[in-house]
Amino acid sequence: MKTIILMYQCRRVRRQVLSALRDRYEVLAAHGTEVTERLARIREPDVILIDHSGANGTAEAMLTRLRQGHSPIPVIALTRFHAQHGTMEARRLGARAVIHWPCPVQRLLDAIYRLLGKNAAATA
Repeated sequence: MKTIILMYQCRRVRRQVLSALRDRYEVLAAHGTEVTERLARIREPDVILIDHSGANGTAEAMLTRLRQGHSPIPVIALTRFHAQHGTMEARRLGARAVIHWPCPVQRLLDAIYRLLGKNAAATA
């Protein structure tokens, strides 16, 4: 089963995303950059979902650290805002996809599927 680390500040959204993904992927929920990095060292994830709309800057820090470390782990930035500059910033920092949450669950599943590739997602 493929592993996803979910780094999201809001508990309600974490629960929603966990509920949507738990039957398809092993989802490890984390809050904060340090916890996410520790989890990633223990169990390298196939995808990381991050809260890009949080005001505490952890998404930017996490994306920057992953990019500086040349990590191959794809990142999906979840945002609650539809601002174009936020999407561009997340992509500039290394997010491979940006999803505006809430959205239909299938949109998130499709983004994960695309990042994992057809063969990898089929075994999830």
